[in-house]
This record gives sequence, structure tokens and C-alpha cells, in this order.
Amino acid sequence: MRQLRKMRAVAVLVFLCLGAVGTNAQQRAAALKKPITHDVYDSWKSIQGTKLSRDGVWLVYALTPQDGDGQLVVRNLKTNAEHRAPRGRDATITSDGKFVVFSIAPLKADVDKARKAKKKPEDMPKPGVGIVDLATGTVTTATASVSSAGLLMASGLLLALRAASPPAFAGALPLVLSLPPALSLAPSSRGRV
Repeated sequence: MRQLRKMRAVAVLVFLCLGAVGTNAQQRAAALKKPITHDVYDSWKSIQGTKLSRDGVWLVYALTPQDGDGQLVVRNLKTNAEHRAPRGRDATITSDGKFVVFSIAPLKADVDKARKAKKKPEDMPKPGVGIVDLATGTVTTATASVSSAGLLMASGLLLALRAASPPAFAGALPLVLSLPPALSLAPSSRGRV
């Protein structure tokens, strides 16, 4: 009976020692980790609006930070080739898998500046529209503000754009562009799109 009590006491003592060693190791590991603060959240990015082409070759998604301007990523899943468009979002892959049409958000800094100046909604920065030619990787963007865009399939590919209404015009009529052979939008340049 006495031996049983001694064995239990030794087992409890060993258990407590192992627990203390384990806790000490956990405390050391926790001390090495950097604590997460609120400013870290702003650097996190999320994937939104994922689209896959009908043939499964192209994947399109918007990579958006918590605070700041995002970008559109167009990735070829066979070759891992990647095309990016600053501030791109709401992408649509054409049914033939040759183009990606997307909207371009205004710069966040411009939107914040307009909000701070308490501008009216019609005076706020407007979005644009862009097209990625998947064969060449060329990104083409509309220079005018666009309130909406849509794709139509008939004998060819048609892109319908509705310009944001300037105060001088009561209702902007849609503009219909035929794609290809020639894109009639201004090619994008580095920097502001």
C-alpha cells in the first residue's frame, strides 16, 4: 500500500514537472511571435470575384487590400503566365476565352479627397473600363468615365459602354464597340489607368 502511494506521488511529481516544462516552451514560442496590431490588418489582401474561363485555362480575380487600391489578376493555369491591371474588379471573361472585360475603380486617394471636400455624387471620381487581350496580354482602358459596361455576343464580340452622365447631358447613350479587329479604347500606360 505504501509503495502504491509512493508510485502515485512520483507519477504526480513527474506529471507536474512535464507540465511546467511544456508551459515554459509554449511561453518561449509565444514570446518569439510578433503580436498582431490593427495596422497589420490593412496590409491583408483578399481574393474577390473569381472567374474561370469555359475551357478552364484562365482564372481571373480581384486582389484587394483592406485599405488601398487593389488589382485585377488574370492567370493562365497551364503556363502560370499572369497579367495584372491596377484597380481592376468585376471581371468578365468572354465566352470565346480571348478577352477579359473589367471595371476600373477610381484611385482611393482621389475618392477620399473628394469625400473630404464633400463633393456631390456626380462630382465624385468615376470608374472606367478595361480589356485584357489574353493572346498578347495587352491591357486597354477607356479614357472616359463609364457607369456600366456589358458584353454582347452576336456575329462578333460587342462591348456596350454607358458613359457616366456629365451635368450637361441628361442621359448618356450607350456606346457600342466591336472587338476585334481594332480596339478603339486608349491603351493604358504605367501609373494611373
